[in-house]
Amino acid sequence: MLRLCSATMTNQTINIMAKEKVYFENEDANQCYPLSYHIENAKADDLKEIEIFEAITNTTDKDIIWCTELENVSEKSDCNKECPYYISSKGRICDLRGKLMDWGEKIKFNVETSRPIL
Repeated sequence: MLRLCSATMTNQTINIMAKEKVYFENEDANQCYPLSYHIENAKADDLKEIEIFEAITNTTDKDIIWCTELENVSEKSDCNKECPYYISSKGRICDLRGKLMDWGEKIKFNVETSRPIL
């Protein structure tokens, strides 16, 4: 089963994506976030460690896109100027088109140090 998420939800997230890896919280999550997001939530829940899934770029499904407006997958052919949410600052690709991400490796992190537990 293909699991996807938006890696370009906002301009702030786009900037983070250039520097940080992103992770899925669990097997049911369809949004991925930087490690710092998961660590902050774990600290708020007084957890000592967390297990999260690394998000890796999907390179196999060329005909599917992630729509950040709808927060769902869509056929690439449906992402065009006829869509009511279409916004394009460059005229060719919708600015709301996010990256498709798949589940990668499950990784355990120490919440205090934000480092992987091997």
